[in-house]
Amino acid sequence: SGGPAGRVVAAAFRLVETLSACNADCARLLAGAGALGAVVSRLHHGDEASRASALTTFATMTAGAQPTAELASGVDAVAHMLTTGDMRLTTRAVQVLKAASQHQACQEAIVSRGLGSLVDLLMVDRHINDPSIDSISLVMDVLTTLTNVAASPKHAKTLVELGGIFGISNLLMNGREIQNAARSSSGVAGVVQAGQGDIVAAAADT
Repeated sequence: SGGPAGRVVAAAFRLVETLSACNADCARLLAGAGALGAVVSRLHHGDEASRASALTTFATMTAGAQPTAELASGVDAVAHMLTTGDMRLTTRAVQVLKAASQHQACQEAIVSRGLGSLVDLLMVDRHINDPSIDSISLVMDVLTTLTNVAASPKHAKTLVELGGIFGISNLLMNGREIQNAARSSSGVAGVVQAGQGDIVAAAADT
């Protein structure tokens, strides 16, 4: 909002973003002190500029966050951005989920809130011709996120049940067409094949 109070809040958020980005310990302390809740609120209710700033800060804070309702709510807000139809916002949301997926506290929330939408993004033909994004980088970020969460056999089983193998198989079978359509395809085949191996192996353990 505008006015002096709004400017103070905006300045405080800029400081939180700076502290979170430069020091992981600061990010953990801020999250524990209540700043995570304020960031999550911006993810849900902020304007476009506020949400963009909140996405960056939330990604950093996930490193030290505990598996709380606030954290799940933040992941939920980011996962919802995958369904807006705005591919640039989707790309940024996937980058945040990729960062969050490195931390066990976030993985359950990613699986329960965003896994279906991530699997849908493996169908590269739905966005390969969108000039506003780098479709190959998007798919690689999705594959990295899925590989991280699939380290858990429970999550790997959920991924398979949601049809993830079909998306991966589509990438493998249509690799040449994808390469021809994309602006850049460096490393896609290796990442896809590695991702498939990790996911299938983890699922087989269930």
